[in-house]
Amino acid sequence: MREKASLTVRYVSEQSVRYVPGPYTGQVDLIASGNVVMVTISERNPKRIPAMKLKLKDSPVYVGVNKGQPELLDKVNQILSAAKADGSLEKNALQWLKEPLPADL
Repeated sequence: MREKASLTVRYVSEQSVRYVPGPYTGQVDLIASGNVVMVTISERNPKRIPAMKLKLKDSPVYVGVNKGQPELLDKVNQILSAAKADGSLEKNALQWLKEPLPADL
């Protein structure tokens, strides 16, 4: 008789990454989470760096500006456009998120 395979899967949020030991100790086989959590796991246990198996989606990130502040919105857009154009936005994504910006950004 063939034995049934066992697989442990866990979702790890940014809030729980400090308290959930599974990704660090090998108690789980797979985790589903964002790249910020994966970077934290990699830094805390370099011997168990997670490998991406499947990308579920690119999560957008927004900069919020109150309505009625068009000058501030324009300034934020100028800063982001300049950072994208000079490569510093990509450099920061690689440094902090450990992956490049999406091609369609």
